Order: sequence, then structure tokens, then C-alpha cells
Amino acid sequence: MRKAPVVTGLLAVVLLAGCSASDSPTSASSPEVTDTVLDEPVVEETPATPEPCALVTPDQAAAALGEPVEAGVEMPGGLPGQKSCGYNAIDSAAAVNISVIPGTAELWSQFKAASPNAEPVSGVGDEAFRDAGLLQVRKGDLILSVFITGLGSGSNLTPALSDLAKAALAQIG
Repeated sequence: MRKAPVVTGLLAVVLLAGCSASDSPTSASSPEVTDTVLDEPVVEETPATPEPCALVTPDQAAAALGEPVEAGVEMPGGLPGQKSCGYNAIDSAAAVNISVIPGTAELWSQFKAASPNAEPVSGVGDEAFRDAGLLQVRKGDLILSVFITGLGSGSNLTPALSDLAKAALAQIG
């Protein structure tokens, strides 16, 4: 039953994300953007999603929880391009989940709208907010979600969440 905190964390991230797909169909008659020099379609680059288990070490996850953790377990995310990693505590139901999602301004807005009680957090990424045990951070075109379960949801989690996010962002660059 150790997987429950990680699954709960993933579910929370996916539920907070809402629907990321556009509801309007793409028109076949939409003008195509081309490179004027080569007259070829321009391919938009999307950021590569980093491997989340490489962003935070088990020691960093253990420090956030205040107890030893198992090795990180990579999991698929519920959104396009999302990758997640869970660290379960060895002796309790506490866990840390790190999730990285390629994120547009629209997706970030959806995350914020899904958390009306969120508190802004300064000094982490380009923009960040915390809602209970979840810290959402936007850094460029990536959204980093750090989730701690099993330790309550009070403001005492902010330093641990922020430390994990800063460690992860340092690996992303």
C-alpha cells in the first residue's frame, strides 16, 4: 500500500491541471507559418522534459520528509509530456512526488485557476504558488510540481517544498 501516497500525488497534479487541450478545432484553412527564406513550414520547438528522478536525489527527498526514502520510481504523467517521480518513505506513508510538464501560459493559468486558495511563493522559478502540500513552479516553458503527502498541509511545508523545487530547478538550468 506504499504506492497510495504517490498515486494520490499524481492524481492531485492531474486534477489541478484541468483540461489542457484546446476545445476549438483547428481549421484546415488556417494559414501556415513558413520560413520566408526557405519557404518551408516552421517547426516549433517544445522543451525537452527532464527526467524528474534525476532532478531530486533520495537524500533531498529524505531531508524534506525527515526520514529515509526508497529510491525514486518514475511514473507516467496524466498530461502530454508530463513525467513524474515518486519517493516513498520507508517507515511511514509520507512521500514526495516531483512532476515536470511542458507548460504553456494557458496551462499555467489553468493550474492557478484550479487552486483558488493558493498562496504565492517568491524566490522559486519565474512564478510559484503553494496549495496545501503542493508547490507549482513555472520556469520558462516548464511547470514543476512538488507534492508532499503524509506531513499535513500547513505552512510548515513551504521550506521543504521550496528546497526541493530549487534543487530540481538547479538541475534543469
